[in-house]
Amino acid sequence: PDRQGAGIGRRLMDAILAAAGERTMLLNATVAGMPLYEKLGFVACGRVRQHQGPLGAVPPVPPGAGTVRAPAPDEAGLVAALDALAFGAPRTALLDRLAAAGRVALLERDARIAGVGLSRPFGRGHLVGPVAAADAAGAQALIAHLLALLDGFVRIDLATGAGALAPWLEGAGLAFAGEAVTMARGMPLACDPSIRHYAIAAQALG
Repeated sequence: PDRQGAGIGRRLMDAILAAAGERTMLLNATVAGMPLYEKLGFVACGRVRQHQGPLGAVPPVPPGAGTVRAPAPDEAGLVAALDALAFGAPRTALLDRLAAAGRVALLERDARIAGVGLSRPFGRGHLVGPVAAADAAGAQALIAHLLALLDGFVRIDLATGAGALAPWLEGAGLAFAGEAVTMARGMPLACDPSIRHYAIAAQALG
């Protein structure tokens, strides 16, 4: 606390921006951090909703959502490929690390892969995310499958626009625990409109 206001945060951000060059940059900001990021050219573009708590009964999934299963050995590349479509940029190394640390689920619908979800140990228990699907029903199917494999304390960070899943998560004991503001600097990422993130990997990872 005695070093707040000394400009350390600004110096760190200046160094990061200089190293990044013209790359698009994303972050999830606290309310306290927003003024600094706005001065550096970041613009608010969404909100992340954090839900967490002791896991209760897994809520039902809408009919027709699809079938969820673990990936076959020759489907490992699908995880990063589907995430890249939803995120707008490849992050294969990150997805490989997350998959190795936890569980992976694929959503099948109409004889094709229509979504992906991951969970892993995190903090006090487990974190579910990222989860990418074509629609909310597919996301619910993936999340429900992963939750059924977990117990204890669980956290999930809903992506921008996925707030409709909040009551469903609260039914599983995952109460609303706060928000972060998603901010961007640079050109928007080229996301595929056929799939989107319903849960992020983590607030520090997007």
